[in-house]
Amino acid sequence: MNDASFGPKELALAVTGLAGILGFVLPVMLAAWVKLLFKWVDADRSGLTGGGQFTGVPLLWAMMLSAVCVFFSGMLLQAAGQLRQVQVEAPVFAQTAWGIATGIAFWGVYALTLAALRKDWERDQQRRRSGAGAGLR
Repeated sequence: MNDASFGPKELALAVTGLAGILGFVLPVMLAAWVKLLFKWVDADRSGLTGGGQFTGVPLLWAMMLSAVCVFFSGMLLQAAGQLRQVQVEAPVFAQTAWGIATGIAFWGVYALTLAALRKDWERDQQRRRSGAGAGLR
């Protein structure tokens, strides 16, 4: 099969976009592994299988996110390599760093928005419960 050839601008956009996706997924992956580590530390002395508290879902989630990160890292390295072949001394590091920083920033905004919406929803649920309970008395 023929490989589609892209120009330097398209490859530069691909590098930045893949780095942004990687920056968006990377904190989630790290959080999944840290959560798994905390569950392991909090488990009984028997380790991961002790007490019935640990399930395979967090491990599967962390492994899946790791696979996604590895995939996008490989695609990022491939696109950066092609960009360097097309354009000698291409500033790949700056585009990659900018993309990762942008992805992390988007993830932060997403997480803060989700947390604010969750707090509003819980507050609304609490008001409904207290209002419904007062009407029954």
